[in-house]
Amino acid sequence: MNPGKAYQAVDDVIRWIDEWNRLTKGGPLLQVGARHQPQELWDMIRGRLPLIARIADALEPKHAPHAFPEATDKENPWWFVRQRAVSFRGMLADAELTEAIFDPGGPQLAAKQMHQWVWSAAERRWATGHYREALQAAATAVEAQVQAKTVRYDLSGADLLRKVFSLEDPHPDDPRLRLEYPSGGLSWKSAHEGAANFGSGCMMAIRNIVSHNLATPDEAQALQQLASLSVLAAWVDQSRLVEVAAA
Repeated sequence: MNPGKAYQAVDDVIRWIDEWNRLTKGGPLLQVGARHQPQELWDMIRGRLPLIARIADALEPKHAPHAFPEATDKENPWWFVRQRAVSFRGMLADAELTEAIFDPGGPQLAAKQMHQWVWSAAERRWATGHYREALQAAATAVEAQVQAKTVRYDLSGADLLRKVFSLEDPHPDDPRLRLEYPSGGLSWKSAHEGAANFGSGCMMAIRNIVSHNLATPDEAQALQQLASLSVLAAWVDQSRLVEVAAA
């Protein structure tokens, strides 16, 4: 989450509510020449509530999912929303100070830094908190890219990754993916054995698990697994296809 953008989104809602209150409580004279009319402001506030709820969930992830129903109090229907928005605005304004006090520091990995195959497949599901489905989509996307690059649609999962990164020479209709290391050296052997084992591990321990186990990992676990799939995607993307023509 971008604290600056989130702050602006929350601050907008507070200003719109204040303006709505002024216009509706001040009578028709105040509405003449106003920047917005009450119904327009009402629609603007309602339209922003889903985003405010997502910001609230990001700021207070241990709480139940946030919802902001319109209050039945005709005098001040947006009172609850404004109170919570003021709290969120304060939290966002102090985000840097809060991080300095409570965060032990260290590098951070943003999801958008993941390989494009992984994040483009996972993004929509990740945004709604469906981490298991996001991982499943990302792993399937990586698998599909391997199949397309090697034209090995007859293989899938762990078998596919073991085969394409195998140390064996390619054969007709049985190509290999080769990383950029001097051929035959120790680094070359380690890189390809490692890619084969790591890739098959990702397919077995991530793709297979999230496909067959309905339990949803928490966000931290899911992010770690997404990063693993991103590493695998980068290796596949960077590798060179080696083929042998049929006799």
